[in-house]
Amino acid sequence: MSGVPGLERGIAILRLLNRDRRRITAPEIVAELKIPRSTVHRLLQCLTELDLLRKEPGDAFSAGAGVLSLGFEYLASLDIVQLANPILARLRDETNCNTHLAVLEGCNSIFLLRHLSDIPFSATISVGSSIPVYATVTGRMMLVDHSEAEIRRMFKGVSFRAFGDNTPTSVDQLLKLLETDRANGYALGEGVFGNVLAIATAVRGHDNKIVGAISAIAARGTLTRKELLTSVKAKLLAAAREISQSMGASAPDMSGRGRRMAAAD
Repeated sequence: MSGVPGLERGIAILRLLNRDRRRITAPEIVAELKIPRSTVHRLLQCLTELDLLRKEPGDAFSAGAGVLSLGFEYLASLDIVQLANPILARLRDETNCNTHLAVLEGCNSIFLLRHLSDIPFSATISVGSSIPVYATVTGRMMLVDHSEAEIRRMFKGVSFRAFGDNTPTSVDQLLKLLETDRANGYALGEGVFGNVLAIATAVRGHDNKIVGAISAIAARGTLTRKELLTSVKAKLLAAAREISQSMGASAPDMSGRGRRMAAAD
């Protein structure tokens, strides 16, 4: 094997498990993969500690919760893209704004979808772009369920970079914006990331936790703030509700997290 032998061997062990073979023993791994017994035992211990394998009676091992979690996270990302794609295309057509879908990864917004309007401008965000979460309205909306303590821990030691003339430049500034975003049920940005007007709101999953955010953005001068806060906002919130309900989120008349979805009313 080339590359990283330990990683490759660990993956090879996991691949031995499938729908027809839910349990495996160390001797079976030694025989099938031609790996020394001592190495197999070390790998099994490591995979078990990572929750990728689970120890079963009779010195057997099965797939751990970590493997299932990785699979479910991947499927969930596919679900949100597939569900949001036609809705964001329609939102683009209805508003003539660029529309985006982003998910949170650490301190960054990862953009999974975009639909471009007929009006080009320089601050176009590509699919796959990773942008600091504080620098976009989608990013801010993915933080609204976080407490102040969680936000401060997340950004401890992080240097804030100005991506536009209104990008927050400190944790305190970000927290102040999040307080407004949380109360409104949407985040508004003018010049936060480039010379654009932008509005975003959260998308929630079956447990009503935030799984991503969608946005509508336009170049400053092509859309008024009043238009953004009336017709564009209404359509954006309706689109977010449609995606959220498609993913199993509860009706927006709930208390707590569901109350924030009620902004779509």
